Amino acid sequence: MKRIYLTIFLCCILLSSCNNLKTGNKNVPITQIEWDNITERVTLEAIKLPTLCNIENMAALDSFILLENRLMEPCFVLWDRVNSEKFFSFGEEGNGPEDFLPTAMLVQSTEKNNFRIWNGNSIRKYQYKGDSLTFDTQKLDCPYVGFYQRFFAINDTLYCGYKASPHETGIHLLNINTGKSYDSITVNEGYFDNKIMPYDLTFQVQQDKLVVGRIRFNQIEVYQIDREKNKFNSLFTINYKGDSPENPITDGACYMKSINTDNNF
Repeated sequence: MKRIYLTIFLCCILLSSCNNLKTGNKNVPITQIEWDNITERVTLEAIKLPTLCNIENMAALDSFILLENRLMEPCFVLWDRVNSEKFFSFGEEGNGPEDFLPTAMLVQSTEKNNFRIWNGNSIRKYQYKGDSLTFDTQKLDCPYVGFYQRFFAINDTLYCGYKASPHETGIHLLNINTGKSYDSITVNEGYFDNKIMPYDLTFQVQQDKLVVGRIRFNQIEVYQIDREKNKFNSLFTINYKGDSPENPITDGACYMKSINTDNNF
């Protein structure tokens, strides 16, 4: 009788091991864990994505994430947020008609499923729809918008731009087509004008509001963007622990790297 039980037990083990081998070959990613029924540690399997190393910039839109990587070609990856296996790679640096200059940069905006890339004397307006990625080119009268590190498109011509030049650091409200600056929040000192702490700025646009952060001086300023008069109207300023560019604190500082905003916060 013992031999019969032992034989049945061994058969069960063999059947169980065969089942494990079969399910192991399926290689199905785990997306949900039933904690009440679990009897052993489970390791989630990563979903395979396009190459994501050395990401320099990223923009998240409604249906996709746009990644920029200048160390690879193509240097842009558009990754679908719904279907992780669906993505487009595009863009190479060079002097060809569809190539990007080394100074090309992503332009932030509030457009859904559309994005822009500033490329020297033109701006490419991309549209992602269905399974296709198309773009139109907006030629600029101004051949080069110098010293700007980052742009936010309010509309086709009105932009906010962060400028860091040898003798000025600030946020400008400008006409991207002509390069003319209508208004600005600036300091008349360059990025490294004999300063221990350079005047780093960060900004974000939320509807008709401009939020500016003075990175190393614990100060946040909020402005209303007047699109009719093309100017910034100051609304309020927040100083952490009474800190300011004129009276910086050294102990307990809370430096900011970037700002994200929504309608409430």
